[in-house]
Amino acid sequence: MNPPPKHSFKNPLSLRVKAVGLDVPMITTAITDPNDALTANILAAASQAGVRYYRMGYYQYEDSASIQDTLSKARPMLCDLAEMSKHYNIVATYQNHSGSQYVGACIWDLYSLLEDLDPRWIGCQFDVRHATVEGGTTWPVHFRLMSKYINTLAAKDFRWAQLKGVWQPQNCPLGEGMVDFQRFFKMLRKAGIEVPFCLHLEYELAGAEHGASRLTGDKQQVIEAMRKDLRFLRMALA
Repeated sequence: MNPPPKHSFKNPLSLRVKAVGLDVPMITTAITDPNDALTANILAAASQAGVRYYRMGYYQYEDSASIQDTLSKARPMLCDLAEMSKHYNIVATYQNHSGSQYVGACIWDLYSLLEDLDPRWIGCQFDVRHATVEGGTTWPVHFRLMSKYINTLAAKDFRWAQLKGVWQPQNCPLGEGMVDFQRFFKMLRKAGIEVPFCLHLEYELAGAEHGASRLTGDKQQVIEAMRKDLRFLRMALA
């Protein structure tokens, strides 16, 4: 792959964010293809704004292609994205997401894709909630497998619930579900992993969990629920 061009952008939004004392260490993107016309522009603009990490989009399994074909197509794209990330001085992070269509839900497939790539420029956003959904009691094995490549973390919780006759994972506040946070944080400390945490609020929050501009419930209750999760996370980290 030829080196992508350098770009220069005026970024007034990042200046306004910093002006109020905030920082944006990570952004969420749909980036999966280094040859997409927008990829270089997004990475250049984010890097120039001081963003350190970008969460990637997802590769997906389809019935029309074999598992190996899907992984074989994803591997060279990840190799090139690692090189682009180095070029723009920004780090790619791929979240392990639960669901049979997601590459990375099994963890072993994601490890095979990242193996031998430079973890300074591309890695995994380890999501213990999704790892528990997919791995049950074996998520610690998956954590150990990915530890070299973990460059960001996601915090959320869930419990199994029967919805319309089907058992499904249902999101809930931190510490109220199935995730073994005590063991998780012990493993983080033992592995010496100190990376940015992303707190996900995906349980029912009067529409805020879906990014609604108008809440369907009391605003103060929503804020307090968010603060409760943040306190839980900070206490666990301490």
